[in-house]
Amino acid sequence: DRKVLLIRYCTYTQNVTCKCETVQCNWEAKKSVKFRNSENMTEKTIKIDLSIYKQEVITATVHKFTDKCFISQSKADEEIQVTFTAKSEQLVNFELLEKEFENELIDQQIRHATEQKFGHIRNLIVEKAFAPIS
Repeated sequence: DRKVLLIRYCTYTQNVTCKCETVQCNWEAKKSVKFRNSENMTEKTIKIDLSIYKQEVITATVHKFTDKCFISQSKADEEIQVTFTAKSEQLVNFELLEKEFENELIDQQIRHATEQKFGHIRNLIVEKAFAPIS
């Protein structure tokens, strides 16, 4: 008997499930076991071009995903590498996570650009709102 990692992929929900089981070492059991590089299942790295997105925007976007994964950033030349690592015993659909991250990156970039253009207006409104009454 051997302990193996069984990996199942559901094409309908696009979820991956992993389970450790003890199986008999015979040809039938070996055919049903699919091995994948465990690093690919627990970690995903995305490269972001700094000529397109500002560092502040990337950090704000990363912050939105800290509830889903452990995240680290590193700078390499003119890009930022963001590495998502699954939290213990948690299955993560990294393809979906990457698409959500890209959408959030665009959203944060627009928020940053809007703040740069119109932030002074908000500051004037807040200043007037909290000004002493005469």
